[in-house]
Amino acid sequence: MTVWVAVALSVLATVIASLAGRGSVAANGLVGIRTPALRSSDAAWRAGHRAAVPILAALTVVSAAAGVVVFAATWGKGADVTNMAGLWVIGLVVTAIVLAAVRANAVAASSDPETH
Repeated sequence: MTVWVAVALSVLATVIASLAGRGSVAANGLVGIRTPALRSSDAAWRAGHRAAVPILAALTVVSAAAGVVVFAATWGKGADVTNMAGLWVIGLVVTAIVLAAVRANAVAASSDPETH
């Protein structure tokens, strides 16, 4: 179960960043990467999220593959073992989301975010 929550989180983060990067999700206080640099303008919001998408898309693929591996490796060993093994997938997801946010913030803070 833990693994699939991590995979769902990575898919959700990728979809939100993709939509925000295209301008379908405007800057807001609820979803998206919300740093001062990204919220400074609509251009910064879009450019920052576009910069985060490749990292998040890779995360989705890797976390799904890791989920399958963890599920297969722990098959029949009980939910506790599966959930404990799934914690490293959650760590991967959190790390990648932080890296994507750092990249998005750097692009948004650049002098001209639309060039990225």
